[in-house]
Amino acid sequence: GLLVHEITKEGYHVIFDEIRRRDGAPPELELRRLEGHAATGVVRDVNMRPLRNVLVRLGYSFAGKPGNELFAVTDSKGRYAVKWVHPEAIIDTIFVRLPGYLLQSRGFRNSRAKVDELMNVDFKLEPSCKVIGRVLDEEGRPVAAARVRLGKYVASNCISYTDAEGRFELDQAVRSEPQMIVAERRGFVL
Repeated sequence: GLLVHEITKEGYHVIFDEIRRRDGAPPELELRRLEGHAATGVVRDVNMRPLRNVLVRLGYSFAGKPGNELFAVTDSKGRYAVKWVHPEAIIDTIFVRLPGYLLQSRGFRNSRAKVDELMNVDFKLEPSCKVIGRVLDEEGRPVAAARVRLGKYVASNCISYTDAEGRFELDQAVRSEPQMIVAERRGFVL
């Protein structure tokens, strides 16, 4: 019969994932070592100081399907290395996140990011600030369960919902520029 195996080992990728067992013989599987495929760089703050414990994540696909999570955390010098990137993977984006700083990303548009393109991809993170407020109706009553977002775009990365007292918190506001806050709820008009 046909056996499908899923075998993983850090630093390797599977060459054959469908194995036919013949006459009770044990299945054979070839694992090939990945060499030299990593996304590397340094994450610093706006004053060029290295940032520690920053989560760096790769968004990628392989053979037309979303890939497994590939991530790393920066060391005390702000360095990261997301290892074991499959040579045929299509890298969409590198995401960088640290609480208290704005989320950043670097995109690679619909193409296989070559190994040299993934080397020394540095980021400079800008501190974020928290916006705290309330949503009230025209009579001053709190509006519960309103969707509050930062920015004019519906696909904003910074979204919150109001509590029973109409309170909300948004934590991805840019300190250096004015921000638009949009609140919306069915049955209410801005």
